[in-house]
Amino acid sequence: MAKRNILIIGAGASNALHPQFALGAGLLQQISDRVTDRTSIHNPYLSNLLNKIGFDYSICWDFVNHLDEYKRTSEFPSIDGFLDEVSTYPEFRTVRDRFIQIGKFSIMFHILGYEAEIKNPISGGLKEDAWIHEIAKFIDEKNLLVDGANENTLKLITFNYDRNIEHFLYNHSRFENRKSEIKKFIEDSVVHIYGKIGPLEWQNPDGYFEFGEDNVKADKIFHEKNSIDIMYLERFGNNSRELIKCAKWIHRDYYAEVCTFGFNFDLINYRLLSLQNLGTNGNQKIIANIYPYNDNEFKNRRIMANRIRNIKHDSELTYLSCTDFLKHVLNS
Repeated sequence: MAKRNILIIGAGASNALHPQFALGAGLLQQISDRVTDRTSIHNPYLSNLLNKIGFDYSICWDFVNHLDEYKRTSEFPSIDGFLDEVSTYPEFRTVRDRFIQIGKFSIMFHILGYEAEIKNPISGGLKEDAWIHEIAKFIDEKNLLVDGANENTLKLITFNYDRNIEHFLYNHSRFENRKSEIKKFIEDSVVHIYGKIGPLEWQNPDGYFEFGEDNVKADKIFHEKNSIDIMYLERFGNNSRELIKCAKWIHRDYYAEVCTFGFNFDLINYRLLSLQNLGTNGNQKIIANIYPYNDNEFKNRRIMANRIRNIKHDSELTYLSCTDFLKHVLNS
């Protein structure tokens, strides 16, 4: 029987493809700086777009002041965490809807910008050793595009809002003459747990965001902002069908390996996937890649390792690049 793999992919994986894709704290800082463009007052951009869609400077400054306070008092700050507090804490009652709209718009704006950077033929593009090539190679060499071949062999679950996986698989040179087959693979085997910033043209020709589309289109971005789920209640309510699908993938007996990379194992995320229940099946294991932190970040590495061991104590831990990790789990 062919080995079965589920890949759980977090923000660190997108950052590994191109450093422009900011991690949680980095994205939070960029949004904090750019909602009012306080770091580029002579060349405002995001603040002008927000103003065009009805968010005046005063509400943007109010948003930023609360965001800065959240950053100072949170152990692991992220824009998702801040907006979750906005959605539940009583002090935000009068500004809740506008803050959430500003936050979602800003996330969409930045991710489109990140995609544009990796799409840029001069500064972007995939490196020869990009991890996405390992997935394409595995799909190709295992003949997973043959009808029915990938029913259970490889599944990709991502917590990211960007479309890197589907864009680069669909356009990969290995599948240049197999567009319909790779499209079906993506439809059947790739799930964005919290949504994505919109479909690509080949996914929905009648309504789409081009990969790396110009993020100056304020009205379009604002209209599509709810395609991503930020707050706790949204995540449990809106995507229950996708969560059920992923939970079934993960907890079927034949999935021997659940492999995670770029994923920080925060409490909400792993509970959504019921990873804490993996220990009930002796055939399953977690192989978790922890980014190769330097010695000064040993505390972070220990925190991550303890989170994983608390889910399943006998999990295998690795300190590899994303590419080397996939070589390890897909070829072993």
